[in-house]
Amino acid sequence: MRLEADGLMIEIIPEVFRYDPTSADNKHSYDRVYRFADHQSSVHGVKVFADGDLLASAVLIAGGGASGIHDHSALAGPKIIYIAEEAGKPKIIAETYTQLMW
Repeated sequence: MRLEADGLMIEIIPEVFRYDPTSADNKHSYDRVYRFADHQSSVHGVKVFADGDLLASAVLIAGGGASGIHDHSALAGPKIIYIAEEAGKPKIIAETYTQLMW
């Protein structure tokens, strides 16, 4: 899934269930790894581009049930961006900041 806002392109990539951040055989590589559980059932990569240049990337590894990328997906971080679907297209509906670093 690709989203565009404020001159940035955000790419959300569903990764394989058995994704191993230490493996050299991964299809994608990421700057940072965020683990939200001891086991993994959902793995997604996030890459942010400006003018075609990669600015930052991270892989998010979560447990508790499988999740998929779809039109109603959202992202969160130090700058929280809420994304929803409007007229069949992703749209940023709110932005805020937090001191939390996940």
